[in-house]
Amino acid sequence: MKKIYKNKKLLVLFILVALVGLMVLNYSIGKIKAQNDIDYDNIEYKKDEFVDVNDLATLEKDKLVAENKDFELHFDEETTYFYIKDKNNGMIWHSNPQIDDPGNPAESLKKRQKSTLILDFTMNKGTTSSTRNNFDYSIQHELGEKTYKIRYLDNAVQVLYIIEEVGIGIKDFPQQISIERMESMLLNNENMENLDKTYLTSFYKKFPNDGYYKLNINKPTKKVIETLYDIFYVKCGYTMEDLIADNEEWGVEVILDDPYFEVALEYRLTDKGLQVSLINDSIVEKKDMPITSINILPYFGAVMNDEEGYYVIPDGSGVIMRFNNGKFYNSAYSKRYYGKDLALLSDVKPESSEELLLPIYGIVNTTKQSAMLGIITKGAGQVTLSADVSGRAKESYNKISTTIAIREVEKSLFYNNWQIYNAPIWTKTRYKGDIEINYQLLRDDNANYFGLAKQYQIYLVENYNLQENDNTDKTILNIEMLGMYKKKEFFMGIPYNKTNSLTTFAEAIKILEELKGNNVNNINLIYEGWFNGNIEHAIPTDIKINSTIGGKKGLNELIDYLNDNNIGFYPTMNLMSTPKYDKNFDHLRYTAEHLNGKTGMLREYNLATGLSDSNEENKYIISPDLYYSLVEKMLKEYNKYAFNAIGINDLGGIVTGDYPKNDYTFKSDAVEYQKNALGLLQKNHDVLLYSPFAFSAPYANNILEVPVLSTKLPILDDTIPFYQLVFNGYIDYSNISVNENIELGTNFHKLKAIETGSNLNFIFSYKDSANLLYTDFNYYYSTNYRNWIDSASSLVQELDNLKIHESTITNHEILSKGVYRVEYGNGNVFIINYNSIPYTFGENTVSPESYVLVGGGN
Repeated sequence: MKKIYKNKKLLVLFILVALVGLMVLNYSIGKIKAQNDIDYDNIEYKKDEFVDVNDLATLEKDKLVAENKDFELHFDEETTYFYIKDKNNGMIWHSNPQIDDPGNPAESLKKRQKSTLILDFTMNKGTTSSTRNNFDYSIQHELGEKTYKIRYLDNAVQVLYIIEEVGIGIKDFPQQISIERMESMLLNNENMENLDKTYLTSFYKKFPNDGYYKLNINKPTKKVIETLYDIFYVKCGYTMEDLIADNEEWGVEVILDDPYFEVALEYRLTDKGLQVSLINDSIVEKKDMPITSINILPYFGAVMNDEEGYYVIPDGSGVIMRFNNGKFYNSAYSKRYYGKDLALLSDVKPESSEELLLPIYGIVNTTKQSAMLGIITKGAGQVTLSADVSGRAKESYNKISTTIAIREVEKSLFYNNWQIYNAPIWTKTRYKGDIEINYQLLRDDNANYFGLAKQYQIYLVENYNLQENDNTDKTILNIEMLGMYKKKEFFMGIPYNKTNSLTTFAEAIKILEELKGNNVNNINLIYEGWFNGNIEHAIPTDIKINSTIGGKKGLNELIDYLNDNNIGFYPTMNLMSTPKYDKNFDHLRYTAEHLNGKTGMLREYNLATGLSDSNEENKYIISPDLYYSLVEKMLKEYNKYAFNAIGINDLGGIVTGDYPKNDYTFKSDAVEYQKNALGLLQKNHDVLLYSPFAFSAPYANNILEVPVLSTKLPILDDTIPFYQLVFNGYIDYSNISVNENIELGTNFHKLKAIETGSNLNFIFSYKDSANLLYTDFNYYYSTNYRNWIDSASSLVQELDNLKIHESTITNHEILSKGVYRVEYGNGNVFIINYNSIPYTFGENTVSPESYVLVGGGN
């Protein structure tokens, strides 16, 4: 019996070991591996090579740091201000205003105007925030002290700002002191005069019932501090030991440890202007006072209210904010580049707005016929763009600048004694990369938004391998075809998800045949929901073609038809999110995390409440360091089919970080992971992307859903097609879908195509989109191709007759609000009027919401 029992125990143990082994094997097979950490390629920082400004024998106010054939870089050792001079036209761009603001704004604003950086930091375990400008705390302290160091290099100067408090402050006096000690040690001190006693009792309020005096000063002036110091420390012999004892007696917590920071900036002359870098390795901060953000050069290129011009902001398609537009009563402009971080999405629906797709901004000074293009060449994902016009708070300057998020923050709810607190959680470590902004200067005929767009185009060609892939001379009709979807059905009262199809492969061929019958021959087919049974598919490491849409046979027949008729084919997929993973527990190892430890989810929001909808199927957000491995595994499956191209719905147009405890992937890190994955996709396939950011657009052969508008903020002025002008002639692009944005009107989409040199984009289905009611895809509301095929065909014919794809756009300008002049290389010139009233241009009258061809006549 014992032997049998013992054998049973061994058998059970063997079975358990085998089960564990199978689980481990299942967990390991097909595992998506994280990519290596990012190499930041930071500027080498050598603190010991900096010279303290106080050790310089004399301070040069106008030191020529560097010079080339076009520009000079000058530096003021007394203030650390600089200017760059364009030798071609004499235009000077100053780091700071050169005269005191005649509007006489508040003193705090004057100090900001004199600063070259402003940093925010947090205290009390992240619950409170504070600010330091480097004018008050480094460039020129209250008594004239200077706490910065300088290092000169070839063609550059570096400035290390030591931001600290110097001298006596209000913290050096007791916040509370007993009545007995106040009277015996101070008020009755033999060195005290009557005026001193009057001063002291005015600064300290007596609480006789509680037995103490309390310091009663909100904003102490320099004179008050000097008077208190003379009373306490000079006349009465007060000491730091007395200070500590008095505060401890009354349980007063005073931060005796002052804030202290070190931050270095580099200013380097280039062939095209100036490169400014925040040297990350220079940053020094105290553990309990971490820096959260740094605003660098808040007034570089600031323009007085007696000059004319505008700012170029890459919001949506692009927008300009005119100097002195009188809208200072509206909120100033402020927005983060590359959109919201998906990993930090809240349960409340964010406000709908266009994104900053390009990491640039521009200053166009029409008074001086000069312009400056700022290109954020490192760390753009961490940067927020801010712009404002003159007049706010009596300020005379128009200004635009960037602020770097050194740390990320997320609000989280805490409960204590039935009370709810919405407290911030900050990343414990900071972003480790340098921030670099390349300023390129333009003049004369190039000093306008069109010139800035062409300048940025050149930058992308030289630095991002942007190539001329737009070789078509006809209008391309992009058809996004809706395939399979899942819908909840019931069998004997039991719910289940059934796979249905709006368009099978065979039905797609029928639609394409009808288009060819309408003489539409330049077509791209973009297929949504072609594999794994749904538009929102599982993680694409396994690709199955469902019989509902036609199976492998139907797919091969479609591919043969497309090849025979020279039609482009872009099967699409998601790579950044998934409704489910293949294996149990994969959501724990593959999903991005919030700062509060929650799983990152791409949320669906209730339209009525604006809150995350628990009834909808939210999707997991995949951690960005997995993109490369995911693409590798996906391509092994994808390449089993005869595909020459691929469409990606999310990668390149959305950015997410990942914030597990002490192992953060910041937005700018995620950008690098995306670039690596896109490079792998591009090796053997043409790539289609949706409204891609600047870093991803050069990987694309085709772009869809390019914005045609900007965010409707009151402080902004005119929308411009800056994004389209950058990529015109290099990448085929289409504006937003015509039929899914029909509230704008078909005519509007036609005018935008003429204005921007765009192709057309429609979303089609063979069956009516009413079938999507009560599914996750009910946002498709007008896709039945029968309703749109004639409109699509006639638009293609009209645009082809206008020959807008024969050549590139050679100029674009605003004639009036809502009226634009567009010139093409073949000589065609269009006046486009979006207004509801006619516009007269010379001898031509442009009807409302129409266009006129005034030049070329081809």
